[in-house]
Formats: sequence, structure tokens, C-alpha cells
Amino acid sequence: MRDLEMQPAAEVRERGRRRGRRQLVAVAGAVVMATTGVAVAWPTPQPGPQPAADRARPSTEPALDCAAMLPRSPSEVRVRVVDGGAPSGVAAEVAAELRKRDFDVVDGGIVKVAGTYTSVTHSPATLGEALLVMAMVHGRAGGHPDPTRTEEVVGLVVGEDFDRLATPTEVNQALTELGRSTRPEECR
Repeated sequence: MRDLEMQPAAEVRERGRRRGRRQLVAVAGAVVMATTGVAVAWPTPQPGPQPAADRARPSTEPALDCAAMLPRSPSEVRVRVVDGGAPSGVAAEVAAELRKRDFDVVDGGIVKVAGTYTSVTHSPATLGEALLVMAMVHGRAGGHPDPTRTEEVVGLVVGEDFDRLATPTEVNQALTELGRSTRPEECR
């Protein structure tokens, strides 16, 4: 055996650094290739059949643009109270209580509508405000957007089934529940 020559320490360190750089480049290249492979092979949702509700809507009827953002304050909500068969004076009491709770109750008297249930009517643009008004009613008040409405006033029909306005805790619970529900099918 022959004697091995000892190389200077600087050459040994440089050879180790080159080896480290090659390994780093190889690992980085492998990561880039793996990421690219995952991105290319990742399954993408395929357009499937439309739900029955979408197929039932005539193609000439455009979807409504509903704004589902809750207002920052009840004072941003304009409400018109409509007497839908509630006992005498209840609609006026509801309007007064909504004013106390800082809602902007539209004047013009209490409109009387023959025997209906408690509901909230609104334009598509006032969906968020309508959700807040629906939460204000104890129990369940139905609501749906009316595409023919252009005014930004939410209508509260106080029907014969009206019980009372909700407490603040009940309002928060109702808003949580309404937040889980989906938008009306008329909305996009």
C-alpha cells in the first residue's frame, strides 16, 4: 500500500461545500417536481348536473342579486310595519318597540292587510336587513325576496300568529340559526 497524501484542510472543506450545494439543489429540484406533480394531478371539481331547483327556474328569469351583509346597527334598517291580522293595537306597539330598539320605522301609518301570518318582505338588496328583522320576531317569521320591490324598506307583516319581539339573547340565537340557513334559491 502506498501512503496517502494528505490534502490541505482548505481543499477538503471546499469539496464538502460543493457536495452540500449539489445535495441542496437536488433536494430543491425534487420538491419542485413533487409540488408540480401534485398540482397537475390534483382532482378538480367537474361540472355536474344542476340541482333540480336550478333546472326548474326558466332560463329567461335572472337570478336575484341578494346582499346578505348584516347592518352594523339597527338604525341602518328601515322598517314598515303592516297589520296582518294581529289583535287590535299590536302592530302599533311593535312599531313603537322597534323605534325604542333604534330601528328606523317608516311613517305612514300602520297598513292593514287581511288575515295573514307574520312574515318579512324585502327587496333582494335588503336581505341582510331582513335577516335582522326576522331575528327580532320571537318564533319564526317567514321571509323571501320580492324582485318587484325597488324601495329599500323591509316590510314586517304582524300576523295573527305574532307572539312578541325577541329578547336580545333570542335575537343573537336567531341570527346564529339564520346564518346557518342558505340563501333563498332566487338569489345568486
